[in-house]
Amino acid sequence: MSLLRAIILTGFFLSAVHVVGQDAIPPKPDAASNGDETYSNDCLGLVYHLPDGWKFAKIPQAKAGQTNQEKLFEVKRNSATASGESLELNVLQTPTLKHPILERLTILLALSLVHLDGANNKITRDAYPVTIAGRSFYRSDLKQGQRALSLFVTWYRGYAVVAWASAVSPQDVEDATNALRPLSFGEDKRTAECFESAK
Repeated sequence: MSLLRAIILTGFFLSAVHVVGQDAIPPKPDAASNGDETYSNDCLGLVYHLPDGWKFAKIPQAKAGQTNQEKLFEVKRNSATASGESLELNVLQTPTLKHPILERLTILLALSLVHLDGANNKITRDAYPVTIAGRSFYRSDLKQGQRALSLFVTWYRGYAVVAWASAVSPQDVEDATNALRPLSFGEDKRTAECFESAK
């Protein structure tokens, strides 16, 4: 990949990637339902069963005009400890139909986070392949200030599915990472447009 193309893609993801704590657009009104124990999204064919000891977090109100990303859910450790473990799942629409190589996409997303605050954010382990819920992901480990993060990315139904696991320490982030395992995927075939139209 040429340097210019990498810079362009990084610029796109700097504007598109969801960083922990930002708002995201809602799904279509009939696309998802959150229960006490389960999240399901019919349009994407995703189901997530809440692990023991975890709870769903409230998703903030969406900002107008964001149409290339969707925050599906966020879960947090339901305990009095100070580890602050959390996991969130997002879906991104890419600007082209042809997907970049998954490893490169993961690297670009990790670099985008580092670029936001190079003094406090850094990559602690470059992208490497992992399997979660029977799907191939790439994972990259990072540090954001005093927090440890793990980034997971896979292609699914023409979207980039992006998960962020976060905790106070690298040891605790593994618990947040394990909270991703109850996620299940449907058939990897686009059945509908799962983002609201920009118009």
